[in-house]
Amino acid sequence: MRRAGLIVNPAAGMGGSVALKGTDGVYHEARRRGARPTAPARAVRTLRTLRSLAPDVLVLTCARPMGQDEVSTAGLAVEALLPVGDPTTAQDTRRAATAMIERGVDLLLFVGGDGTATDVHTAVDQRLPVLGIPAGVKMHSAVFAQTPEAAGMLAARHLTGRTTGLDHREVMDVDEELLRTGVLAPRLLGYLEVPRDGALLQQPKRRASNVDGERRALGRAVAAELAPGALVAVGPGTTAGAVMETFGLDHTLLGFDLIRDGRLVAADVQERDLLAHADELHVVLAPTGGQGFLLGRGNQQLSPAVLRRIPQQRILIVAVLERLASLQGQPLLIDVDDPEVAGALCGMRRILTGPGRAAVYPVEAPSLASVKSCGMR
Repeated sequence: MRRAGLIVNPAAGMGGSVALKGTDGVYHEARRRGARPTAPARAVRTLRTLRSLAPDVLVLTCARPMGQDEVSTAGLAVEALLPVGDPTTAQDTRRAATAMIERGVDLLLFVGGDGTATDVHTAVDQRLPVLGIPAGVKMHSAVFAQTPEAAGMLAARHLTGRTTGLDHREVMDVDEELLRTGVLAPRLLGYLEVPRDGALLQQPKRRASNVDGERRALGRAVAAELAPGALVAVGPGTTAGAVMETFGLDHTLLGFDLIRDGRLVAADVQERDLLAHADELHVVLAPTGGQGFLLGRGNQQLSPAVLRRIPQQRILIVAVLERLASLQGQPLLIDVDDPEVAGALCGMRRILTGPGRAAVYPVEAPSLASVKSCGMR
């Protein structure tokens, strides 16, 4: 029987919808703002995919909040190795990873974001193959699958001997305290060994180079397209931020700002604020550099509940041409916890790329249905 390890960070991603840029050090504040856990459900999605493709896998994990509950829900055989605290801590993650090395698991799955990847790297280094299940806010690292279903698919392939080896992939982290002050300071921490499969793994986040002029021109083009009197949510990133720059306004780097007729209405708003104005809201949204994620990476404030109330024609997607070209024809990606919402946003979408310029580009939501073509069945 092949054995997989599983570590769930139940707090991962909770800071996203409530505009905290992450959850490191602010778990209690996230709860106070009404944040709800999302990582457990994403773990279950992965495990159900794994069970459908490799039902005989034994999962070694932690006590209930860090994996045992999720494995039982998915219907896989489970062995809980050690108790954990409440709330769980980074030390729990490191202790669990060390225990799984000692037990000789064939693959360690972890559910979280860059902070969890950092803790796993501290304990594991390159002594054990690992795979991240995306559940955090940022996820700059290259050790994550594109979606929970893609993680289950790749885990099944590895555990049944159908992968072609391991790759050293980057573990990145961003100082969340600095990020909350508007300073983006990513750093390379090292590498982890991950099962090789470029079609199922997300790429590291990259920033476009030498495009400041194009970005500013794009910002002016977006400003010209905004309807007079419209309430507009300008999303994360430097590309969308060029719109704010056009109006001479400060921009929340990893957040949403509300503007109307070139004036700031509210800065760094939460999901509940977007939901309160959803019936009139317009959105300016830019994909992440290198990764190509349109939704699900750093913009969790724009939740499925909000998206259900915003017609597609009120969502303006923007990107400089270099950013689209860097994807080499790969689609823009959606990773949200609502298949119906994700499906409605997929297809060929208009992307504004500059003054008088637009591209028509595919948007997809990777799922189990789409990754089966990678050869498991």
